[in-house]
Amino acid sequence: MLRPISDDARIKRRAFLHKNAGLLSGAIAASFAGGTATGRGEPAAKTKAKTVASDDTAAIWASRERLPVALIVDDPMPCVNPLYYFRLQVNQNSKPPLAKTIPVSLMEEFGKLVEEFGARGAFTIVPFPAGLGSIAQGLSGYDSAELKQWLDLARQYLRDGFDIHPEVLTHTMALNLETKKLLDVSEHDWMGEQNEETLTSYFVEALQILKSVELPAHGVTQPCYFRGDEDAYARAILNAEKLVNDRKQTHYFLDVFQSHPGRTPYCRIANADAGEFVVSIPGVFDGLWPANDGETDAEKMADFFLTADGKSGHLARLATDRRPLVFSTHWQSLYGNGSLAGLHGLRILLERIDRHFEGVEWMRLSEIADVTIKAHRV
Repeated sequence: MLRPISDDARIKRRAFLHKNAGLLSGAIAASFAGGTATGRGEPAAKTKAKTVASDDTAAIWASRERLPVALIVDDPMPCVNPLYYFRLQVNQNSKPPLAKTIPVSLMEEFGKLVEEFGARGAFTIVPFPAGLGSIAQGLSGYDSAELKQWLDLARQYLRDGFDIHPEVLTHTMALNLETKKLLDVSEHDWMGEQNEETLTSYFVEALQILKSVELPAHGVTQPCYFRGDEDAYARAILNAEKLVNDRKQTHYFLDVFQSHPGRTPYCRIANADAGEFVVSIPGVFDGLWPANDGETDAEKMADFFLTADGKSGHLARLATDRRPLVFSTHWQSLYGNGSLAGLHGLRILLERIDRHFEGVEWMRLSEIADVTIKAHRV
């Protein structure tokens, strides 16, 4: 059942997406009807961290001549359809049937698309997808030559414009770091029960794999949701970044907004004396997701973000209120189970942004984090 939430409600990233994929088209329709509908994603508790208030940073964005715009792509796994394995391993449900593989050609088409429009943001690469193996060593059941080709294309098209994020190791079940075997619990649920030290080790493993394939990460994306101590979570990300990348300032993507207005990026950790900062960057959820359920109307899906006249949609509302235009989609949404309807929808959206939003600037999430940190220092 769909239920409305207030404009200030915050939901964890995709708790409702994977459980209620079939309901999302209705949710999108409801949002354009003037309401704000969602599935069963739970509203998050108010943050207890010592942070820069979101309202404080909102003034910084409002004063900028050009608003940042950023695209976040969740879940990419080389050659692997992440939704196939999520449903198989986490939901234990293989219906409706999905393709097991996403061809390498999607990476090339996506790379050329974002290069054409100068799009920037963050791009997830799952380091140990679905427990099939490390992307540095090979994936069980998948061709090693295609894996290499996918990684080559990622290096070619993404390193300059996108922060690479792990999400986190498998995106399905938690991984035993010693045996490299899957545990009998989802990664996101397991993470919520771990302490800072264990989370640090987990993040370190993910960052090391990406660094070993010459796609060093800057920042982290959380799969689905995190229901543990978010302060410990942020500290663990910082610990891992310092150990692997010698970095004292970083960010993460955890929260997605179903409605508007939403929280602006804010410092979850701010230790100016040590020069250590961790920024939480939220985004608008995936309006292209219905492509996973057979939707082929690319114009309709693009309308969720921005209509053809540039006057409506979630990005138009964010622009009106002078907030960062951070929006997300998923690798499987772009593929659309072979239809490529999501990729076509993204092209339409990028064309509309280019046509209607002259006063925006494409930015990586790390660049948005830098602005947020500077706001804290003022």
